[in-house]
Amino acid sequence: MKFYLLITILVLPVIITPKAYSQQLHPFEARVTVDFSDKLRDWDGFGVNYVETSRTHDYRELKEDYSGFSYIDEPQRQEIIELIFGEDGLKPSILKMFLDPFQEGYTEQANDNKDPFKINKKGFDHFTTNENMLYFARNGVKTSRARGADIQIITTLYGPPGWMTRQKIFRGRDLDPAYKYELAEYMIAWAKFLKEDQKLPLMYLSIHNEGDHYVRWPMDAQTGYHNQHDHNMYWSPAQVVDFVKFMRPMMNKMGLSDVGLTPGECSDWYKFIGYGYAPALYEDEEALNNLAILTSHGFIGDHKDWFGDWRSDGNDLIRLKKPQMHSWVTSMTWGSMNLNFLEDVRRQIYDAKVNALIPWATVNTERWWYNSPNVGTAIRIREDKNIYFLEPGYYLYKHVSRAGQSGMAVANVLSDHDQVKVIAFSANGSNNPDAFTIINNNTQNPAKITITLKGAESRDFEAFETHFHTKWSKAGDYKFENNTLTIEIPQKSVTTFYGVKN
Repeated sequence: MKFYLLITILVLPVIITPKAYSQQLHPFEARVTVDFSDKLRDWDGFGVNYVETSRTHDYRELKEDYSGFSYIDEPQRQEIIELIFGEDGLKPSILKMFLDPFQEGYTEQANDNKDPFKINKKGFDHFTTNENMLYFARNGVKTSRARGADIQIITTLYGPPGWMTRQKIFRGRDLDPAYKYELAEYMIAWAKFLKEDQKLPLMYLSIHNEGDHYVRWPMDAQTGYHNQHDHNMYWSPAQVVDFVKFMRPMMNKMGLSDVGLTPGECSDWYKFIGYGYAPALYEDEEALNNLAILTSHGFIGDHKDWFGDWRSDGNDLIRLKKPQMHSWVTSMTWGSMNLNFLEDVRRQIYDAKVNALIPWATVNTERWWYNSPNVGTAIRIREDKNIYFLEPGYYLYKHVSRAGQSGMAVANVLSDHDQVKVIAFSANGSNNPDAFTIINNNTQNPAKITITLKGAESRDFEAFETHFHTKWSKAGDYKFENNTLTIEIPQKSVTTFYGVKN
């Protein structure tokens, strides 16, 4: 009997509704202003990323599928596609695809030919290590187009074949200069395969993945493989500038004039400026003119060897000469899949001043993340049980990914309370409604928030919320009288408002 009473006491608070629970607490007051007429910069959208091979040092021995579609059946794969790309899903605007090191063999004898300006398609195997990622891309594009939207694809070199490095080993640290055109051909062959064979909407080619991170190798560079590091190669600022200069005309000559070139992806915004990449590009007019967009990862933390911060210095520097240059954060952590994840998103947008954002792998397995610093995700696959489930990251990301569609603009916001944060997107002439997200990061008290809108296309808004009691549910329909609304938002919650177009 005592055991039964204890269980009753523990369960009872869980079934109290958020509204009833919040009424027992004293709400704090905050004021928020969302100015849709003050457009800070164009917004290209939020993105998703399927990762197939990222760490295995020999695919013949260890067939890695990090995101895990190979562990579930076709109906389950289609359900995930709908959860991500469908009308009621995340509705991403961008898809990132990696280029792994295994597509031109394990030794130089596998080289397609001796002429890097002539691609021998028979010398490349684009399918074996990418079957699931290609499935994800094809079906994602198809599902997006079925609802009248489209996807922009960016592809990133993870690392080169080992025989192209000085060390002649997998994950060798340094590129052998004799093979720089061969490496460019390796990237171009993959890009042409995506566009011409797979008919995918490839928009950008990014030349490296965290190539700034020299601390991942010993000083003598005699070993390359480490099971806790991805497929990388070191890229100095000078090497990045060189590739951007010679690859642009090479891509044009080989039929990729409509694919933009990016300077690769540093680990974070601190290293993009602090390690010399942005200054090197800024000082070279030819390289700067060859860039289509800027790209970097946005992994944030205190240890500067491994993480950075949200500084915009690199973007600001390049925009002194190229004011309209767009900048994408092409990977960032899901963290602990709590409201701090959305705060990270907010600061990438408003502090780092980006035009698009893609977190790390949107789908993830339990097998491959055990020694990864990026354990968070949106959808988790249990390969031992052949099932999947939605993580908290899915519902949190859904708030911003649906709100900030391609073609919109980042809107200026103001909050007078440090625990109430706002992210907003102006319709900007697109077919998407004005939208804004309010985060109450207070763990104890609800917030009584007075919201003032400026430049909104509509006075009617539909709201959805995620908090301690609900993953994703409609919060209500609201009318802003005289552009103002006062509303109580639960503690530790996120609420997104979508304008209703009349």
